[in-house]
Amino acid sequence: MGEEVFSDDLRNRITLMRDRYPMARSAVIPALWAVQEEHGFLSDSALEAVAKLLGLVPSDVQASASFYSMYFRTAPGRHDLVVCTNVSCALRGANEVVACVERALDCPSGGTAADGTVTWVASPECLGACDAAPALQLDHETHGPMTVAETEALIRRVASEAVPSKAAHHPVVSPAVTAQETGPGAGSSRAGSDSEHGMTREERPATGKKTRRARVAKSDL
Repeated sequence: MGEEVFSDDLRNRITLMRDRYPMARSAVIPALWAVQEEHGFLSDSALEAVAKLLGLVPSDVQASASFYSMYFRTAPGRHDLVVCTNVSCALRGANEVVACVERALDCPSGGTAADGTVTWVASPECLGACDAAPALQLDHETHGPMTVAETEALIRRVASEAVPSKAAHHPVVSPAVTAQETGPGAGSSRAGSDSEHGMTREERPATGKKTRRARVAKSDL
């Protein structure tokens, strides 16, 4: 995948990001989100193409792509699952949730289920949902507190969903791109966090908490 196979819209978006900042390096993260949103993951040639569009050396782009866990370097499953294993979640049963996910998907952390439904990781990085520990994120939506039964039900629900058309890519949300490109207050981390969870500023709860209980039907348990 090179620059020549980027859509005109994607090239234009990356160019606009580059021109918005005094230093093109500042556009690397939203540019990578834009590429992943369109192609599903970040190939080596895609990183080289981004570097070319931003006027950077490839290593500058590769460093960001390899540092942040939300970027995929290989084609992921249709859904992205992250289980928090930081201290609050660990103390409230995260290890049992991790074991449940590994057993249900039959692959270790960092792997993808054989049917291509879910790519998952047990992350030591806090999801910021300590009040709902143990927590996990499915396609950037936080669920918790999770029991083993609820986790199994959530995975069964995802596995039973119809396979999307070829036109639909991996459902990665691009909060950085959305925040950088649109509206007043563009570029703020709070704007990115809110759009990541599908909420506008007006819809955000007064407490600022975005954690929601896993939507698990009793019939699934």
